[in-house]
Amino acid sequence: AACPGEPEPLGSFGEWSRWVRGALLWLGRADPVLTMETTRQIDPQRDRLVAVLVQWRDVVGPREVSVREVIAHAERIKSEAGHADGRDRHGDLYEALLLIAGDGTEISSRRLGNWLAQHEGKIVEGMRIVRGGISSGFQRWKVEVIA
Repeated sequence: AACPGEPEPLGSFGEWSRWVRGALLWLGRADPVLTMETTRQIDPQRDRLVAVLVQWRDVVGPREVSVREVIAHAERIKSEAGHADGRDRHGDLYEALLLIAGDGTEISSRRLGNWLAQHEGKIVEGMRIVRGGISSGFQRWKVEVIA
Protein backbone atom coordinates (compact mmCIF):
# COMPACT_ATOMS: atom_id res chain seq x y z
CA ALA A 1 0.00 0.00 0.00
CA ALA A 2 3.11 2.25 -0.15
CA CYS A 3 2.73 3.42 3.48
CA PRO A 4 -0.43 5.56 3.17
CA GLY A 5 -0.77 8.43 5.66
CA GLU A 6 2.81 8.08 6.89
CA PRO A 7 3.02 9.85 10.29
CA GLU A 8 5.48 12.59 11.19
CA PRO A 9 8.63 10.85 12.53
CA LEU A 10 9.14 10.78 16.27
CA GLY A 11 12.55 12.36 16.84
CA SER A 12 15.28 9.93 15.85
CA PHE A 13 12.79 7.05 15.55
CA GLY A 14 12.01 7.63 11.87
CA GLU A 15 12.14 3.96 10.90
CA TRP A 16 9.98 2.97 13.86
CA SER A 17 7.49 5.74 13.07
CA ARG A 18 7.25 4.62 9.47
CA TRP A 19 6.98 0.85 9.96
CA VAL A 20 5.42 0.29 13.37
CA ARG A 21 3.53 3.47 14.21
CA GLY A 22 2.43 3.96 10.60
CA ALA A 23 1.08 0.40 10.39
CA LEU A 24 -0.84 0.80 13.64
CA LEU A 25 -2.40 4.05 12.46
CA TRP A 26 -3.24 2.53 9.07
CA LEU A 27 -5.05 -0.30 10.90
CA GLY A 28 -7.08 2.25 12.88
CA ARG A 29 -5.30 1.62 16.19
CA ALA A 30 -4.36 4.25 18.77
CA ASP A 31 -1.31 6.38 18.05
CA PRO A 32 1.51 5.15 20.35
CA VAL A 33 2.93 8.68 20.50
CA LEU A 34 -0.32 10.00 21.99
CA THR A 35 -0.32 7.12 24.48
CA MET A 36 3.25 8.04 25.49
CA GLU A 37 2.19 11.65 26.06
CA THR A 38 -0.84 10.57 28.12
CA THR A 39 1.36 8.31 30.24
CA ARG A 40 3.89 11.10 30.69
CA GLN A 41 1.14 13.45 31.89
CA ILE A 42 -0.06 11.07 34.62
CA ASP A 43 3.41 10.11 35.87
CA PRO A 44 3.63 10.93 39.61
CA GLN A 45 7.45 11.07 39.53
CA ARG A 46 7.31 13.63 36.72
CA ASP A 47 4.67 15.57 38.67
CA ARG A 48 6.98 15.74 41.69
CA LEU A 49 9.89 16.87 39.52
CA VAL A 50 7.74 19.59 37.95
CA ALA A 51 6.54 20.75 41.39
CA VAL A 52 10.09 21.02 42.73
CA LEU A 53 11.40 22.80 39.63
CA VAL A 54 8.55 25.31 39.48
CA GLN A 55 8.68 26.09 43.19
CA TRP A 56 12.50 26.27 43.24
CA ARG A 57 12.48 28.59 40.21
CA ASP A 58 9.84 30.86 41.77
CA VAL A 59 11.25 30.92 45.30
CA VAL A 60 15.02 30.48 45.02
CA GLY A 61 15.52 31.79 41.51
CA PRO A 62 18.51 31.06 39.25
CA ARG A 63 21.24 31.18 41.90
CA GLU A 64 23.23 28.16 43.07
CA VAL A 65 22.42 26.87 46.55
CA SER A 66 23.42 23.92 48.68
CA VAL A 67 20.87 21.32 49.74
CA ARG A 68 20.90 22.75 53.27
CA GLU A 69 20.27 26.26 51.94
CA VAL A 70 17.25 25.25 49.86
CA ILE A 71 15.78 23.34 52.82
CA ALA A 72 16.35 26.32 55.14
CA HIS A 73 14.78 28.62 52.56
CA ALA A 74 11.72 26.37 52.24
CA GLU A 75 11.37 26.13 56.03
CA ARG A 76 11.61 29.90 56.43
CA ILE A 77 8.99 30.54 53.75
CA LYS A 78 6.72 27.87 55.27
CA SER A 79 6.94 29.55 58.68
CA GLU A 80 6.08 32.90 57.06
CA ALA A 81 3.03 31.40 55.32
CA GLY A 82 -0.16 32.82 56.74
CA HIS A 83 1.49 36.08 57.79
CA ALA A 84 0.37 39.25 56.05
CA ASP A 85 3.38 39.39 53.71
CA GLY A 86 4.00 35.67 53.12
CA ARG A 87 0.44 34.38 52.82
CA ASP A 88 1.09 30.89 51.39
CA ARG A 89 2.66 32.56 48.36
CA HIS A 90 5.49 30.05 48.18
CA GLY A 91 4.58 27.57 50.92
CA ASP A 92 4.48 24.80 48.34
CA LEU A 93 8.28 24.58 48.06
CA TYR A 94 8.42 22.92 51.47
CA GLU A 95 5.63 20.50 50.52
CA ALA A 96 7.31 19.64 47.19
CA LEU A 97 10.62 18.93 48.93
CA LEU A 98 8.87 16.92 51.64
CA LEU A 99 7.26 14.70 48.97
CA ILE A 100 10.60 13.78 47.42
CA ALA A 101 12.89 13.79 50.46
CA GLY A 102 10.65 13.55 53.49
CA ASP A 103 11.78 11.76 56.60
CA GLY A 104 8.65 11.90 58.68
CA THR A 105 7.73 15.57 58.93
CA GLU A 106 11.20 16.86 58.06
CA ILE A 107 13.16 17.09 54.82
CA SER A 108 16.24 14.86 54.74
CA SER A 109 19.22 16.64 53.20
CA ARG A 110 20.76 13.28 52.26
CA ARG A 111 17.61 12.17 50.44
CA LEU A 112 17.24 15.52 48.73
CA GLY A 113 20.86 15.47 47.56
CA ASN A 114 20.45 11.95 46.17
CA TRP A 115 17.19 12.92 44.45
CA LEU A 116 18.79 15.97 42.85
CA ALA A 117 21.67 13.83 41.55
CA GLN A 118 19.23 11.27 40.11
CA HIS A 119 17.20 13.95 38.32
CA GLU A 120 20.07 16.14 37.20
CA GLY A 121 19.67 17.26 33.59
CA LYS A 122 16.12 15.96 33.09
CA ILE A 123 14.18 18.59 31.18
CA VAL A 124 10.54 19.18 32.12
CA GLU A 125 8.43 22.24 31.49
CA GLY A 126 11.48 23.99 30.01
CA MET A 127 13.58 23.59 33.18
CA ARG A 128 16.23 21.27 34.56
CA ILE A 129 18.32 20.74 37.68
CA VAL A 130 22.00 21.39 37.14
CA ARG A 131 25.04 20.85 39.30
CA GLY A 132 26.83 24.04 40.25
CA GLY A 133 30.15 24.49 41.93
CA ILE A 134 31.29 23.18 45.26
CA SER A 135 31.45 25.55 48.20
CA SER A 136 32.93 24.63 51.58
CA GLY A 137 32.91 21.01 50.47
CA PHE A 138 29.20 20.98 49.61
CA GLN A 139 27.69 20.54 46.15
CA ARG A 140 25.61 23.47 44.95
CA TRP A 141 22.57 23.12 42.69
CA LYS A 142 20.37 25.39 40.64
CA VAL A 143 17.31 25.24 38.44
CA GLU A 144 18.09 26.35 34.92
CA VAL A 145 15.37 27.67 32.63
CA ILE A 146 15.97 26.57 29.06
CA ALA A 147 15.09 29.18 26.49
